Amino acid sequence: MYIGVDSLTGKELGTTRRDFKTKKEAELAFSCLKLEINNGTYKKRQIETYQDLYDLWVNHYENTVEESTFVKTTAIFKNHILPAMSEYRIDKIDVAICQMHVDEWAKKLQRFRMVKSYAAKVLDLSIKGGIYKVTLLF
Repeated sequence: MYIGVDSLTGKELGTTRRDFKTKKEAELAFSCLKLEINNGTYKKRQIETYQDLYDLWVNHYENTVEESTFVKTTAIFKNHILPAMSEYRIDKIDVAICQMHVDEWAKKLQRFRMVKSYAAKVLDLSIKGGIYKVTLLF
């Protein structure tokens, strides 16, 4: 659903809802969401996906390492971690999902432990920041 334009960035904003059991339930949620948007009370959850959390983490990480390290790290994310995990909702990531990706990385990468470590650093942010209360997954 289109929800407007971000005043800060000028980009169009949208949101989705899923996992409804019936069409009536989905329509009710849609109506409630429209009402919130029209009343100006709608607030998008800031961090919903692994990609959202990564974006927050990488901004901080860039200021803590040398440029060459930052370039290497972002390449690891771009080539291995984000294609696998970027669309996952943070509150839905569990041990089984993480282990599945670690197993995939172990089959195709010699230094898969480093990839696993970087993926875990992003999830650590959600735990330490109190975004989601989960057990350490990686």
